[in-house]
Amino acid sequence: MRADPRGLNLHVGGGSFWAQPAGQVVIALAIMVGLTALVLWNAALLLRESDARQAAEATLRASEYDLATTLRSIGDGVIATDAEARVLRMNPVAEQLTGWTLGQARGRTLDEVFPLLDPGTRQPIKPRFQEVLRKVGPARQAILKARGGRELHVSERGAPILGDGQGPARGLVVVFQDNSAQLLAQKELLRSQRLFGRLFESGIIGIIVSDTQGKILEANDAFLRLVGRSRDELVDGAMQLDQLTPQGSQNSDLELARELRASGVAQPREKDYRHKDGGLVPALVGGAVLDADTWIGFALDLTTQKNAEEAQARLAAEARRELAGRLQAEETLRKTEIELRQTQKMEAVGRLAGGVAHDFNNLLSVILSYSTMLSAELPVGAPMREELDEITEAAQRAAELTRQLLAFSRKQVLQPQIVDVNQV
Repeated sequence: MRADPRGLNLHVGGGSFWAQPAGQVVIALAIMVGLTALVLWNAALLLRESDARQAAEATLRASEYDLATTLRSIGDGVIATDAEARVLRMNPVAEQLTGWTLGQARGRTLDEVFPLLDPGTRQPIKPRFQEVLRKVGPARQAILKARGGRELHVSERGAPILGDGQGPARGLVVVFQDNSAQLLAQKELLRSQRLFGRLFESGIIGIIVSDTQGKILEANDAFLRLVGRSRDELVDGAMQLDQLTPQGSQNSDLELARELRASGVAQPREKDYRHKDGGLVPALVGGAVLDADTWIGFALDLTTQKNAEEAQARLAAEARRELAGRLQAEETLRKTEIELRQTQKMEAVGRLAGGVAHDFNNLLSVILSYSTMLSAELPVGAPMREELDEITEAAQRAAELTRQLLAFSRKQVLQPQIVDVNQV
């Protein structure tokens, strides 16, 4: 069949289409209709495949978006690999912990991006790739040597990414979290527990645990010694705070309880405990709330300190008395020294007075001698006798004064005489 270039006539074989018998025409038309239908069916099939591909691509994009959103929302680090352990995906947490961005890590091996060390030996350990490809691996602890040299204590777990049906795994996903802060907190907790245990058992300070009703639940040996009780009494539950507190210290316990309820901590204060033998034991006490039903108390025995303070007070009193005695002795010594110096001055004055009196007495002796001789040579009633008598009398008074000076200077032995005090 061919087209006639001169018109619309078709030629089948060697003649015109319209010149052919009617059966051949029908067959040709059927063939044309079939070809047209086949073309239309192929076109429809291509359109359906295009729509399906677009729908699949949209579904894939939505799945990718959902997966990316899910990975971003996970608080742990997540790394996904292919079947050859090459990194395909990482969430932001994994980027932060490993120090690798997804762009830097994609296509690299898991060993390079996620290197692990054994916590005990610090030797490199391989990620359990082949093992995890077969089944979900148990969690294990390791040290992640992040990019840049930073080390983190991590807990990691791996699981295979399975294909459809029972086929081999297409890769694996590793989920890990940073336990560094948790391990540090655990170490600090263990350290605090060891320190408290050593303090509890040291016997330096008394420690008790009590409920809010005042029943002592636990106590160390130092507190039991302080109150003179045995551990059997503690185990029997027979120890109550009010039984160990004398009447004068109950107000202190009430104030301590109010502080505990208000702030959870009671500042140290002094109080007395009643010893089992009836005596009072001074102590410095404080406390803190453990939980809603219990609190912990501390009691430091102040007996030695109080005894030392009393001894120091006695020594201070004795020192003050000794100081007062020394000051009094010094005052007495000072007065004695003053009296000695005064005596020495008086002795010097006496020696001076004695010397002067002795010389003056010699002069008076001459005056008295000459006045006596002159008086003897003058006749009675002579005009000069009266003046000579005055000279003699003055010389005698001077001689009496000289004798007193000599007596003062110890140059002359005194002769005591009985006198009339009234006349003197």
